[in-house]
This record gives sequence, C-alpha cells and structure tokens, in this order.
Amino acid sequence: MTYIIVSLDKKWRTQWVSLLQLVAPLRKHLYCSSLAELAKLELEERTVIYIDCKSVGLPQYLPYNPSPALSSCSFVLVNTGVLPDNGLLHFLKIGFNGVIKGEEKPEVTLKALESLSRHESWFPRRIVEQAVRDYQASSTTQEQVVYELAAAYNLSKREQQVCMALIEGDKNCEIGNKLFISKHTVKCHVTSLYRKLDINSRHEILAAVNRRLKRPAGLSLAS
Repeated sequence: MTYIIVSLDKKWRTQWVSLLQLVAPLRKHLYCSSLAELAKLELEERTVIYIDCKSVGLPQYLPYNPSPALSSCSFVLVNTGVLPDNGLLHFLKIGFNGVIKGEEKPEVTLKALESLSRHESWFPRRIVEQAVRDYQASSTTQEQVVYELAAAYNLSKREQQVCMALIEGDKNCEIGNKLFISKHTVKCHVTSLYRKLDINSRHEILAAVNRRLKRPAGLSLAS
C-alpha cells in the first residue's frame, strides 16, 4: 500500500511522513503538489491519499483519477481547521474517508492514522450516526411505510393496496379499475382504512407517510 501526500508545504510533508512512518514504517510514499497532478498518477490498490487543505485548498468533491484502483483508495483531508457538522457530513457523504483538522494532540493524530491505514473511517461519532440516519431516511420507500402502517393498524391486504393507491393520487374509480373491484367496494375499503388509521382524509394519509419519509407535508408522493 502507498501513501500519497498532496501538499505545497515541503516542511509539513516531511513532518507528516515522519508520523506515517511511526504507524507503518515499510510503506512507500509519494508527493504531488496539486489535485491536478494527483489526477495523472497511476494509483495502486488501497492507496491512502492525504490532502493538505491549508496549502492546496479545501476540495468540495472527491478528486478525480481515471485509475481503476480509485474505488479501493482512501481520501483524507488534513489541516482543515474547524469544520461545522454539515461540512463534515458533506465530506463523509461524497466519499472522503476522514478529516483531521490539524490542531489535534499527537496521540489523537497517531490514532487517526492507524485507523486510516486499516482503511477505516475517521469522523466524529455524531457525524457517522447522522449519516446513517440520513441514509435510512432516504432509503425508506412509500411501500415500506404502508407495510409499517399495516403492521401497526392491522390493515388487510386489500386495505394496503387501497392505501398505496390513495397516496399515489388515484381516485376511487381509478382504484376500482386497478384492483378490479367496484367503486362502492373501494369506498368501503377507504372508510375502513380511515377508521383504522383514525383519520378523515387522503391529505392526512399523505401527511402521515411524508412524516415518515421526512418530506414536506404538502408534497405529493406521486411526483
């Protein structure tokens, strides 16, 4: 495995290599002075790239490199200063593996380097937990919410189908055509659904589903 250090500061590069050698003394390291230069390097599998943000700037997106080994590499931002939580969350979500602000105690920095050398992530625990919550919320589907409602309120299979059609914006006649049942039967299922969910309108069903999906209450799920 190789370390690549992206920095214009020769003194800092020397200091950083000294720290890296304490963690993994047998691994080779390379230097480059810019992200553009990094894009031209042939990456090895499981390379760890440290970007000195103080000298080359804070990238907003994961650096580009055409190498097929890119997906196995780790990108770490160093000397970032203090970033707000939304900034840390942004870098985690777009693919960076860690952030080291630069003012850490030596023992904390070494611990971070040890974790990163094992291709683990280095972010505050609260940021990782928030990313997990955001992922879980974004991966929830309206079908899953209907299943949850069914389990909580003992909805029949037909009531689940009617509920799904309602949140998709179908009218009673459209639901009947879709499910091959009469308009009167649809109305009976809708009445039963409202009673079990203790609601009075389609809008309240949309509001309940949107709350679970963390969408604005007025947003149509069919859009």
